[in-house]
Amino acid sequence: MNRGAPGQGSAGWHKDRVLSMADCEEACERDPLQYPFGQPEHDCVWSRGDVLDLAAWRGAGLAGRAPVLAIGSNASPQQLGRKFTPEVVDGLGSEDGDIPILRASAFGIDVVYGAYISSYGAIPATAVQAGPEARVEVWLTWLTPAQLERMDCTEGRQLYPRRCVRRVERHGEHVEGAQCYVLRRGAAVLGGHLVGLSSVPSQGGLAPERREQLGVWDLLAADLGRPSGADLNAEVRCSPVLKEQLRRRLADQAANKWVGA
Repeated sequence: MNRGAPGQGSAGWHKDRVLSMADCEEACERDPLQYPFGQPEHDCVWSRGDVLDLAAWRGAGLAGRAPVLAIGSNASPQQLGRKFTPEVVDGLGSEDGDIPILRASAFGIDVVYGAYISSYGAIPATAVQAGPEARVEVWLTWLTPAQLERMDCTEGRQLYPRRCVRRVERHGEHVEGAQCYVLRRGAAVLGGHLVGLSSVPSQGGLAPERREQLGVWDLLAADLGRPSGADLNAEVRCSPVLKEQLRRRLADQAANKWVGA
């Protein structure tokens, strides 16, 4: 449904304000159309900015670490480097500089785009509950207590609470206590349906198609009567007011909110 073109004086849309320097720096920090950024090619360990093969890791192992599904950018070594800067790592413990990133299968969920736009202009991932036959191939980050606290801060517990995922398997063995950050606002409905992440293989899920980030913006642009998702995203990156308007639109039309989130 076309509700009018944002930023062109149509009813319900407000005139933009001028960007502050902080807004500009945040918008230009990374390219949102590359979300979820570079994903691992195999099991590995992010180690103070470097990426090691799992076999080369000389850490203390997975004991005492929490398995957390990294369904979006949290599996990206690039993104982990943003969240765990050298200054942050130096403020944590001696065992908190390494994050194992391991492949696993999660059942009963699908991974789709959420009803939100991030501060830097990406439509992020969220998990949605699906039938027991649904299966997604995901990455697990194994976090120490201090790393988990830091990750909670970067996600925002009011926006992305953690929820348990009942069935997660690695090499056919159950992973005890696996959790996932779930967007409280629910899943985005774009082009009339949910849209899965192309970076997350899925079987039996809820999303009828899977797209990269640009393809999702193309759907949003089409819903708004705009010709180009790339142009719309560029406009959002330069306009906090437009970004907030679209956030409200996505939230109003959201579906599949996780029970209890």
